[in-house]
Amino acid sequence: MKGQEVLMSSGDQQGSSDWATPKPFFDLLNQAFGPFTLDAAATAKTAKCDHYYSSRDNALEKPWKGTVFCNPPYGRGIADWIWKGYGESMLFSNDLVVMLLPARTDLKVFHDCIIPYAAAVLFVRGRIQFKLPGKKNSATFPSMVVVFDKHSAGCQFGYITQPTRTENGGVRVLTGLEER
Repeated sequence: MKGQEVLMSSGDQQGSSDWATPKPFFDLLNQAFGPFTLDAAATAKTAKCDHYYSSRDNALEKPWKGTVFCNPPYGRGIADWIWKGYGESMLFSNDLVVMLLPARTDLKVFHDCIIPYAAAVLFVRGRIQFKLPGKKNSATFPSMVVVFDKHSAGCQFGYITQPTRTENGGVRVLTGLEER
């Protein structure tokens, strides 16, 4: 992966590397799947866990251990991050890898890695308001949360309702006909 792609951060549409997952959204994921022990793609300002990898660390070259959260760079190298997340989830030392990704179902990696190997694909209702110092910007694309878990028997689909000022949000996995 080229160094320039590693420096890009999720939602990086205007040249900043400081876009961050909103804390209420991260807290919802942490409650549902955590506690997370590693933020695999962060900066000192955007890290959601005490242990994190920044672009200087090159997370694609490092081992991911524990229960991992990853909001990777949304550039051309995103497939490398997704394959890394899947690979790391299969290791004995890891519990889960939870990735916040653009919902790009047209990408080859969606069909070749996510559908066959993910435990869950959870589409986010509405657009995420990524944080940039001094600004709030909604993503210009839909998002999804992909969960990789070596103990999973197959991919389930569902959705995430984002937290608001008046509601906590939630995670709902659709498991069969009773959910329709």
